[in-house]
Amino acid sequence: MTGPSTTADQIQPAHPAWMRRLLMTATMILLLSLSAAAIGSIAQRLTAPAQIVAVAPQPVPDAAREVGMPLVVSPAWLREQRSVPESPLMVIDLSDIRAYEREHVPGAMHAWWQDGMDQNAASYGQALSPNPYPTGPREWFRSLGIDPSTRVVAYDDRQSRDAARFVWLMAFVGLENGAVLNGGLAAWKGAGLPVSDEAPPLSAPTELATDIVPPMVIATAELASWLEDPALTVVDVRTPAERNETLNDTIRTGSIPSSIPIPWDRLILDESGQLRSNAELRAIFAGAGLSPDREVVVYGRFGTDTGLLWLALRLAGYGTIRVYDEGWAIWASRPELPITE
Repeated sequence: MTGPSTTADQIQPAHPAWMRRLLMTATMILLLSLSAAAIGSIAQRLTAPAQIVAVAPQPVPDAAREVGMPLVVSPAWLREQRSVPESPLMVIDLSDIRAYEREHVPGAMHAWWQDGMDQNAASYGQALSPNPYPTGPREWFRSLGIDPSTRVVAYDDRQSRDAARFVWLMAFVGLENGAVLNGGLAAWKGAGLPVSDEAPPLSAPTELATDIVPPMVIATAELASWLEDPALTVVDVRTPAERNETLNDTIRTGSIPSSIPIPWDRLILDESGQLRSNAELRAIFAGAGLSPDREVVVYGRFGTDTGLLWLALRLAGYGTIRVYDEGWAIWASRPELPITE
């Protein structure tokens, strides 16, 4: 005896179990991806740079030098000099790109400060590998449209530290027309000057044939051999917090023997990075035992940390200043080199 027949219309196709699991997995992945994208977008908004708060511009230290423009300029100076047609002037904003897109000095061009580093160097932040000298910083300036006749004023949103490094890099490749805007955008706004969210047209690359200045830097081997030389003064620019960093337990803590601590944040008046007066800077350096007639070597965690102290020493009348561009990150990673706890 046979059972009831089944018609084609009564057959209900069913997905195999493996297909159902695959569909469920794909759906979960899609939902997780959308959630991650939403969280990432929220996180980006939460971590976006804060609005630059205006500060009252303070008197600019005497920043004249033998050649080129002053090392530090005021908002008023920048406003006046931009109207001088016979002498081109470029403003470089080294801030976070999101801060730049929101507001900047009108006509300022954005540049990313890390582009001034040698990507092949052993230590983060170095401007150059030991030998041969690369053309990295020079090519960066060329791509920005900077040539020996271009006057450049730089500012950032990190207490003038990146702007000072930018000016040091310019001097490093033989360009003496770089200056830091004292207090950056905060002081510009505090002077009642307008801001813009429009990017200017890109400048055409220039022909830039300048010579790198090797005496402005010192390598690890040379520094190690000179530590006992009484004519040399080594200055540590790190803050107490920076001195305790181990870079994920990859380096030792401590300092280069006989180095003198002068944290970079002692050199500025406020969060905008406005520099102290020449008299105050000279008093800080003299109190720490520095002398203008002795060679000074400056180091930080990385080479990029040294610009502000280099600038302040120049303002205070110190002539021979060299940057240990490999920085504490390299010194502390080499167990054969001495350290002081």
